[in-house]
Amino acid sequence: MPTPPPSGNALIEGVIPLFRMLDAAAAAEPLLMWLVWSMMATALAAVPVVVSRVPSPPVSLLLVVPAALLLVLELTTFLMLLGDLVPLAPLARVAIGLALSATILLVGWACAGALPRPMQSADVTLRLARPMLIASVFLLALALHPFAPRAAIAVLVGAAVFTTEVLLARLLRGALRRGSTATSSADLRPFGCAAPVHVVPDGSLSTLAVAVGLTPGTSAVFLQQQVERALRSADAAAVRGATHILAHEAGHIVQRHGLWAVAASSVLAAVLAATMRPDGMRSIVVMTGSVMVVWFAASAMGEWAAERYARRVTDSA
Repeated sequence: MPTPPPSGNALIEGVIPLFRMLDAAAAAEPLLMWLVWSMMATALAAVPVVVSRVPSPPVSLLLVVPAALLLVLELTTFLMLLGDLVPLAPLARVAIGLALSATILLVGWACAGALPRPMQSADVTLRLARPMLIASVFLLALALHPFAPRAAIAVLVGAAVFTTEVLLARLLRGALRRGSTATSSADLRPFGCAAPVHVVPDGSLSTLAVAVGLTPGTSAVFLQQQVERALRSADAAAVRGATHILAHEAGHIVQRHGLWAVAASSVLAAVLAATMRPDGMRSIVVMTGSVMVVWFAASAMGEWAAERYARRVTDSA
């Protein structure tokens, strides 16, 4: 690897020797480095299982930092090995590496079975995997930029982001369903919703309840056991609180908040792809960050709207 010019950034200057060492090792001992990569990939796949066994949700989120460092090291090693093995354009190589790294995380999560705290595992897994998948879509769009009209690239990117979010929603619902212990006796029909309600162990979610899905027909609500107990309690105040929680989650489903968040992210991704300048990784970082900000903003608006819905339906009951 030729010596790059000084970047003026102390962090970059500090990690360049590590990248040079990895590149030299990949060229000199490819079989050994593939073994090292497979070990890092295995450790990355184990991250969701490790996170699910941390008793505190705030502490589990702190594991994003070492997991991200492991992910960067795994991705860097893979890109250097792939570059020596197959002649690909740099953007396509990075896109493949990002997609593969995200897949390793998601496969580890999907194969973990009934996790002790599935929502904590989901929080960390999706925080790591979602940006990588979105960035890989933008990278492929950038690689196609010289060969396809902007309108076609915009449609492709919007559809790819939408499909990615749909698959992540299905994975999340499946993981929580595997972690559930029973079907709740709660009925959401008084709140205008017919979605099933499942009970998960206390401490398995980062919130008391969560609605997962994009449409009423594909959604489900997951309650912690303490909410289920409160619904059956003789304490009227406890019953009112638990009922309000159910109404709030029903609001998410009835008003399709998950679908709106996904649609907003997909439309923004399409617009950015249609207007992007092919100037490399800086554009990819900005576009991916913009999509993630819009997704979180739409989710926050959904929480506000669900709370208003819950107050309206419980006050009228």
